[in-house]
Amino acid sequence: MTYDVDIYIPKKFEYTAEIANAAVTADSTNITLAGFPEDYDVQYDIAGLDFTVDGSTLNFKNAAAGGYNGTISDKSGVYQDIPVSFELTTDAMPVQYDATAKALTAADGASADEFAGFIKNISTVTVDGTDYAAAGKHGLKIVGDDGSIDLSAEGRGGKAFSDDKTEFEVSVKAAGYTQELKFTLSTASANAGGDVSGAAAGGNSNPKTGVTTAFAAFVISGAAVIASGKRK
Repeated sequence: MTYDVDIYIPKKFEYTAEIANAAVTADSTNITLAGFPEDYDVQYDIAGLDFTVDGSTLNFKNAAAGGYNGTISDKSGVYQDIPVSFELTTDAMPVQYDATAKALTAADGASADEFAGFIKNISTVTVDGTDYAAAGKHGLKIVGDDGSIDLSAEGRGGKAFSDDKTEFEVSVKAAGYTQELKFTLSTASANAGGDVSGAAAGGNSNPKTGVTTAFAAFVISGAAVIASGKRK
């Protein structure tokens, strides 16, 4: 038995398509399109963003910081869809490291939504200089949705937190957040009662104002140690 099936393949072309990164407080950003056929009837779809387009300007409101993925498509369906991605950025750091819980928690003054927004946008976790992508084909999820850190996480190159060590330098980067969270994670039992708060690169940041301080105090087993914190 045979069937006649019409399969339409959209026309392809060389193009440039970009939505510029912008501060989440800017309320608008620029769109650059080049090489599009004159009869390409442009429409936009950007998940999770309330937006309108006016010519080469994308206006948004009530947006959260983070990475956004979208699609530019031809309303007539004649031409190919074009993927686009960009970031809406903030200087705020809504999370901190809790050494007792071995987890990321909401920073003072940060809302549950701000905390969840950072966690959702984590792109890379670096452990002792080794970068682990949080997603993708070979991604390794070290930080859980609740902020917990998986000390048994193991990627293609072995465990992120080696059994041969008890102290690790960790940094966490998230799309849309200009600061990264840096902290020392200790698995030694002697630190079980400690209280360690991670410092954003460049200093601690107030999640509402983005104002940083140059140093963060780390208290480990009662001993005070002063350490400097810090799409196109």
